Amino acid sequence: MRPTRLGIKASVLYSLLVSAFFATPYLNLYFGLLSFCTVLAVLGVFWSWRNMAGVTGVLADPPPLPAGGSNPAHAILTSRRGVRLDLNLELRISGQPHEVASAITLQGKQQQVDLVLPGLPRGMHEVESCRVTSIYPFGMIRCWRTLKGPAQLIVYPAPADLAQYRDRNGAQGLGSLGSENRDEMGPSGLRDYRPGDEMRQVHWKASARRRDLVVRELEGDAAPGMEVLLDLRAEELDLEEALSLVAALALECQDKKELFTLHTQNHTGTYGEGHLPLAVLLTYLARAQPMTESAGPPPAVSPSVLRLPLPNSRVPEPVQPQGAGA
Repeated sequence: MRPTRLGIKASVLYSLLVSAFFATPYLNLYFGLLSFCTVLAVLGVFWSWRNMAGVTGVLADPPPLPAGGSNPAHAILTSRRGVRLDLNLELRISGQPHEVASAITLQGKQQQVDLVLPGLPRGMHEVESCRVTSIYPFGMIRCWRTLKGPAQLIVYPAPADLAQYRDRNGAQGLGSLGSENRDEMGPSGLRDYRPGDEMRQVHWKASARRRDLVVRELEGDAAPGMEVLLDLRAEELDLEEALSLVAALALECQDKKELFTLHTQNHTGTYGEGHLPLAVLLTYLARAQPMTESAGPPPAVSPSVLRLPLPNSRVPEPVQPQGAGA
């Protein structure tokens, strides 16, 4: 519990009234004002504390969130008894405060509250605090209660507009990859060993890295899907564009109940039914960082695999002629 800016101003005014009470002969007038202000202050402090008494809750751990846009979430608030008025939910994320819900009226013992998480850049964002606050009734005292909440928010790159890339020609476009015409295509990467697989299909180097047997999966042997090779040795802007494309293609595969396989220098995985959950891929995309040339190339894959970043995919900025605008 602490005073707001309005409360600090009210305290200064109260101090001036006390000084005027002793410095002027109008004792009855200032005594009445001081008495009235004192009663309001005591009632305000008690009312503010009473409004927050017994309020607890938890903010549900959200799934990975796309970068940039606001994302819905929810919290469960509980009150031991009575109605609680004018409650707000605040998150402190990476040192910055964010109000995610306001003007909440809590009725009954338990209530779900819808909130909107702020748009954040790609990455892993630490949630330093999660609390419910109120300045009810006079706006001069701020009370709060700490809620249980997630330790961090996982923010993956905002999915790219695939239609824009499919409309491009040549190496700068996706062509029919990821479109309705890929029903016969399947990942040609690696998958976990299953009983009945032939030992000659085991990829021994990859198995040694993972400490579990994995086998090569040829095109046509797997469920429909797509496979992508991402080279992390790229400039930052090119890599961000490639990560957005990976996110969009993976989400499209999920919508179509197809598999998605990604290969990079430090990651190989297949996502979908019977494989890794998509949240693992989105977490990896949130954490991905560019590598230097010394990191070496990504693993060798089939020639039919989509390779990212796309060559010269970004439209260059127009060069202004010398002397223009002078």
